[in-house]
Amino acid sequence: MEQFYFNYQINYALGIRTLGEMNLAPRTIYEFRERIYQYTLAHPGEDDLIFEQFIKLTENFIKVAGIDTDEQRMDSSFISSNIKKAGRLSLAYDVLEQAVKTLPKEYLSEPLKKLLENGYKNQILFRTKINETTSKLEMLINLCSEVLTIVENIPEIVDKKEIKILERFISEQSTYDSDKLCYTPKKHDDISSSSLQSAYDE
Repeated sequence: MEQFYFNYQINYALGIRTLGEMNLAPRTIYEFRERIYQYTLAHPGEDDLIFEQFIKLTENFIKVAGIDTDEQRMDSSFISSNIKKAGRLSLAYDVLEQAVKTLPKEYLSEPLKKLLENGYKNQILFRTKINETTSKLEMLINLCSEVLTIVENIPEIVDKKEIKILERFISEQSTYDSDKLCYTPKKHDDISSSSLQSAYDE
């Protein structure tokens, strides 16, 4: 909201040429998100609306720019896959962070303490190379598992919302590898369209 009102680049991208020319209420964004969520519930198995819009915009850019998609850089074909991976990584971090904040500090291991340090989120989400995304996701999921192990010894927080969301995230996004004795991320196609989309809203 702050960027919308004070950042001219954001306004320009939205087609607004004068700051303050249009207003945007927070409720507009909340209701927009709610309508997308309700649509997803009513149409299980269909593509994500936001990502579908991204594809349409990309197709329009290709048409306007006159780009021949028969010949392209090899890495450009991975854009769709990489966006989905980055989204899962962000969700994993948010779910884990919320759960860790419910734990007494004396129960936290060094990796879990590091999670709460200033700047660590940016390091994980924005300084991770594309070929590292899967390994970082696996690391976060197994830290989620560590939190659940800790919670077993703290009965008073077992039923907290943040812990229940963590449990749901692990079950929807990963499988347990009995050979490696750790969790591994599921393939994107194996994750239900009704799976958790936000660490703050079930």
